[in-house]
Amino acid sequence: MIREYRPEDYPVVLDLLYELHGRFARSVLPQEVFPFHQDRDFTSTYREYLDEVVADHGAGHIIYVLEDARGGLGGFILGSIEHDRWNTLTPAGVVEDWYVRPAHQGQGHGKRLYWELERFFRGRGCKLVKSSAWWSNLVSRGVHGRLGFVEYRVELRKLL
Repeated sequence: MIREYRPEDYPVVLDLLYELHGRFARSVLPQEVFPFHQDRDFTSTYREYLDEVVADHGAGHIIYVLEDARGGLGGFILGSIEHDRWNTLTPAGVVEDWYVRPAHQGQGHGKRLYWELERFFRGRGCKLVKSSAWWSNLVSRGVHGRLGFVEYRVELRKLL
């Protein structure tokens, strides 16, 4: 079942963020880009991030979770609304983080999470949805494509 985040979900959503940006990121990123993926303090970084999102939940940010039959969480999607005064396609919805645990993948849960987020964005007058994926994550890029996303730009980085 897809439902909106509740305060009691906090520890599990935080664990899902750790999985996404820790173990999962390392599994899809080639070793040569590891130097670009350095959080200052992994644990506190994502705790601070989630605290900010939760404080703004329902206004500029929203989280939907995948709850399994036993009441556990198997995934989540987190989105925000961006206002760009220079762009006519504003406000825009932004898919910030989106992750489904391996045991729950391949069953359409990720798409259902996304559709719920898109419904939220439409209800807030968004004219566009933005998302990003690591260039080496071909599964995510494929899912985005099947949901109607078009690859728009490539981000390049160089360490100094």
